[in-house]
Amino acid sequence: MLMKSQLITSKLTIKLLQKRLSILKILAKKSACAGGLCDFIINITAYYNVVVSVEPKKLAVAEAKATLEAATIKKAEVDALVNDLKEKLAVL
Repeated sequence: MLMKSQLITSKLTIKLLQKRLSILKILAKKSACAGGLCDFIINITAYYNVVVSVEPKKLAVAEAKATLEAATIKKAEVDALVNDLKEKLAVL
């Protein structure tokens, strides 16, 4: 998993690459392959940052779903107990 300092470093890398966009345009005029490679590096770095920020959220959602399922089962057990007690009370 990416550390916070690495994420900041990669964000700085994107900013530096985007600042040099005019140089990239000149480079793309001279070599379409080199310009495409620079665009790829910018985009893959941005994609990686998104993936790294989304992964902990996916884990949190999975944990919340497991907690919800356990709570639902517990609620069903308690509801059954309450209904049983109501039936017994009605008999009295």
